[in-house]
Amino acid sequence: MKIVALTSGRADTDGALDEQKLNALGVNALNLVGSLTAALGPVAVLLKDQHGLGVMVNAGEASIVGFSADEVTEEPQEDREALYQRAVGLLVTTGKASTSHLQNKLMIRYNLAARLIERAEDDGIVSRPNGVGRRDVILRSQPVKS
Repeated sequence: MKIVALTSGRADTDGALDEQKLNALGVNALNLVGSLTAALGPVAVLLKDQHGLGVMVNAGEASIVGFSADEVTEEPQEDREALYQRAVGLLVTTGKASTSHLQNKLMIRYNLAARLIERAEDDGIVSRPNGVGRRDVILRSQPVKS
């Protein structure tokens, strides 16, 4: 089964996922399930609002389940540490301390890349942002001397 994740760009000031919002998101997700199942085969649709709250609808099921984005996207501690080590390696070898660069190279979402950059700053690997928001890589890889 394929999983399709979508984010609603609709502005909403209240982050609470009440029954009315759940139903509104659920109707949209149910409509998407029908359309996408015809095109892709069995799918599950994750539909989130800008607060990370949303619904998941599986093909062939009438139930709509509310969730928080952290429940769906939280990685195990080991995976986060391995990802951080890959990010540090990329920062040090390329010399580019850019959130979008990490996002593209590691194929992760922007918010996660930003957290990795902030952690690298806390660990002294990259500098604080300068006046225009750019960061420098402080820790650089050194050539091995024999």
